[in-house]
Amino acid sequence: MDKNILLQQRISRMYLRFLIPTVIGMVTQSVYCLADVYFISAGTGANGLAALNIAMPIFTIMSAIGLWVGVGCATTMSVSEGAGCIEDKHKVFTMAMILAAGAGIVLTLGECLFLEPFSRMLGATDALLPDVLTYLRPIILLSTFNIIGWVLQIVIRADNAPGLVMGATVVSSLLNIVLDYLFVIVWRWGLFGASFATALSSCVSCAWLCSYYFHRERNIRFVKNCWNGKLFRRMIGNGAASAMLETSAGIVIILFNYAILNIAAPIYLAAYSVITNIAYVGKGILNGFAQAVQPIISTNHGAKLFHRVHHSLGIACLYTVSVALIGYGIILLFPGQIAGIFAKGDQTLLKLAEHGILLYFSSFVLTATNTIFMYYLQSIEKGRLSTLFTIIRGFLLILVGLMILPSWLGIDGVWLCVTFAEGITLLISLPFIYKQIRQDKKRLLEEEDHEKSICVPDLGIE
Repeated sequence: MDKNILLQQRISRMYLRFLIPTVIGMVTQSVYCLADVYFISAGTGANGLAALNIAMPIFTIMSAIGLWVGVGCATTMSVSEGAGCIEDKHKVFTMAMILAAGAGIVLTLGECLFLEPFSRMLGATDALLPDVLTYLRPIILLSTFNIIGWVLQIVIRADNAPGLVMGATVVSSLLNIVLDYLFVIVWRWGLFGASFATALSSCVSCAWLCSYYFHRERNIRFVKNCWNGKLFRRMIGNGAASAMLETSAGIVIILFNYAILNIAAPIYLAAYSVITNIAYVGKGILNGFAQAVQPIISTNHGAKLFHRVHHSLGIACLYTVSVALIGYGIILLFPGQIAGIFAKGDQTLLKLAEHGILLYFSSFVLTATNTIFMYYLQSIEKGRLSTLFTIIRGFLLILVGLMILPSWLGIDGVWLCVTFAEGITLLISLPFIYKQIRQDKKRLLEEEDHEKSICVPDLGIE
């Protein structure tokens, strides 16, 4: 991609160019996740949903690795391109792909050796353990392709090919839905069928994305002498917050599982499974809005065009918060209908999920704002600050909320923990965001003054 497009074209137009295919891909991927829950609910009932919820952190682990490497690579590539360091861009890409493949292989071997202890650590009881193991095996065996696919999605999108990423996501998601129907409903393979469908679809998506390397318009390539310690540390630092957010999401699911089973009946765990899968859809869409602005912010930051960086941040916030408001409005109007998609035929589960959805998603606008701020800090290579806020937001405040709120509000306190954490995080992060913008403006004024001082015209005075 010609970097001048990112440095000169109107921000709103560029953002939409990245946003539309990104969100279409995210929505399609989210639909397949909902379909997965629907088919598991229809084919295996509440026990299947409970087992799925316990197994969910494995997806968190894979996506955390993929986001760590992918976002770190894409951010470092974009900043390097903005600064005119094209060779560094290729080195970062090569290191990222080697790291992703290696991490996937290590994860597969580790999980295969310790699958049962891992499942029990996630919260699997003796009654649910067989179902959890059945679901996890196909996912783990093909996890390397899932991780590489995550990395390629982010990197290829940043390399100005969001349409290809959208195509891979749409095709794999539709394939997953078709295979879910065949394996779970028609052939009655149960949880194994749902898991196998997901694993196969990930392989198809990975293969589709790998084809980008043979496109003439690609602007990334492998290089032999790729190792550069400084670039590697930048890549790891730039992606750490995304990985931490995903990891904390998995930890939160485990903590919620324990908290719910400690104060309520197992059916509340099935209700939480419905809520988490709807939340996965919502957060996926919000991440799509945030990821779409990353290459724009990073490239302009590398070129020190801070006014364009701030304009990009403002547009991303406007779009994302607006969508979050609309989304929560839909939830307020139709909570029963949304919960009923996954709790069909079970009135008790339906009522519990409907009530939980209303409370849980009161955090949606706060989550949207915090997500944009986190990606903004990553995009300008403020990885440590972004990681700090992510730990506070995604783990520490959730833990504090689970320790305090349920003792006051019972199960409602569990549903409100995310709102509690997101609200406090926003209050903490706003002064830092404001300070960063002021520093950028000060640097811009200093550079303008410097340019004026060295461009004084010759007046012919001896």
